[in-house]
Amino acid sequence: MSSRIETVAHLAMSLGQKHLAPYGSVKSRHDFTQRQLMSCLILKAYLKTSYRGVIDWLQGHGALRKALGLEEKLPHYTALQKFSARKDVLAVAEALIARIGRAALRKEKRARAAVAMDSTGLEPTAASAHYLSRSGRRRSKYLKVSLSVVCGSLLPLGLVLDWGAQQ
Repeated sequence: MSSRIETVAHLAMSLGQKHLAPYGSVKSRHDFTQRQLMSCLILKAYLKTSYRGVIDWLQGHGALRKALGLEEKLPHYTALQKFSARKDVLAVAEALIARIGRAALRKEKRARAAVAMDSTGLEPTAASAHYLSRSGRRRSKYLKVSLSVVCGSLLPLGLVLDWGAQQ
């Protein structure tokens, strides 16, 4: 029986085939497919780790490497970082995460799968709210982060970033 992490990897690989071309360029080295790199990024988000952290996970988990087709060679953490910086990766990642979330909801054995949603506000500057109030300045806006997840598995279903209320 596979672990949840392996299940996420299998889902990311199978769903990535519908959204990603095998390679980013005809002239690329063809070391890793875009599906493999995107699956690594999804695992990075699922494991709440860094680029180096997900590579460390892969080094110590043979079944996970096999699920991603990375038995022979692992990408360098900078390859993941550079892949994530591409302009179209965010849109594909959002589509994949939404499909993975829907697939996880379908696999829930309970009659009703629970979904949770929460929002929080983040300061857009390094200055704390306390410092701003003591210096006589007012906060003009804040970053609002809203997230919905499947309860139990904590798979994300949606993420919205927006500016909060203007004062």
